[in-house]
Amino acid sequence: FDMMSVVCRDFKAEDLTTVAKICETAFNEFNQSINLPEEFPAGATEEIFETAYNSTGMYPIVAVLDAANANEIIIGSNVADCRDEVGSIGPISVVTNYQNAGTARLLMRAVLQIINKQCKLKGRARLMQISANVKSYSLYLSLGFNPVGNLCHYEISADLVQIDADITRLQLRCEPLSQDTVDACDALYRSIEGLSRRNEIEDSLNNKDHKPFIILDAQGQAIAYTTGAHITGHTVAQSIDAFKFLVQYLASSMSANGHSKTTLMFHIPHTEPDVARWLVSSGFRLMRQVTQMVIGPYSPFAPEALIYCPSITY
Repeated sequence: FDMMSVVCRDFKAEDLTTVAKICETAFNEFNQSINLPEEFPAGATEEIFETAYNSTGMYPIVAVLDAANANEIIIGSNVADCRDEVGSIGPISVVTNYQNAGTARLLMRAVLQIINKQCKLKGRARLMQISANVKSYSLYLSLGFNPVGNLCHYEISADLVQIDADITRLQLRCEPLSQDTVDACDALYRSIEGLSRRNEIEDSLNNKDHKPFIILDAQGQAIAYTTGAHITGHTVAQSIDAFKFLVQYLASSMSANGHSKTTLMFHIPHTEPDVARWLVSSGFRLMRQVTQMVIGPYSPFAPEALIYCPSITY
């Protein structure tokens, strides 16, 4: 096909089913080709693009072939998330038969333009890349991205998490995240690198299946939160005990509310081996390794004691 006939346009509501299927198929086919588990559970990609379409500050786009006529064909998609100070990207996907011809590069350049126009901090962008995908890694390098960290993606069905009966000794409590606690969660994230993620945290209040939660200590201070133990959610905890309490609360709560087969997912940095060991000992499985890549200034996570589990983008 002729790349000259491929253009990017805004995502439309009627694109949802087609785009979600393209994304799910592209990722899962690649994973299957190298004996990795499926990237997305059923329905996950529809949720991602529906959320992106309905969220202020998110810009889903599609690449179409033969856009000049009524028979255009959607051959790929991407998402620019500009809700907060730093823009993030993904998931990006291209129909298998149209890969390796420049469509992904076109989609990446389009979202980078959106980020530079819409985000407060210009010249910055972030994404997560499946480490085994050398083609996408090379593409991102050529576009100016730098690798800044490696992470492991862990999963488990909620009913399989091994619950520590002694966890109550911590005198912590877990509550659904609310409008009243959004600022406390944003303050926790700011302690990592000085940037706000308030809009994304607030948007998580509308999550359908993966609810956000906050952990409070005996004095009522926020010490951990998650916007959802899912590929689109991120988690922050001030200590490994707070993280353990959060994970076990999520698992027991889901099982008690009829969602025992819901999958919990976390990206754990290689710099957190103790967290990774605990997850494995609790029944979690390592599914894949991913690389965090960025354009522009980047501050290493601090303080060291704080645990940060990124989402599918950062």
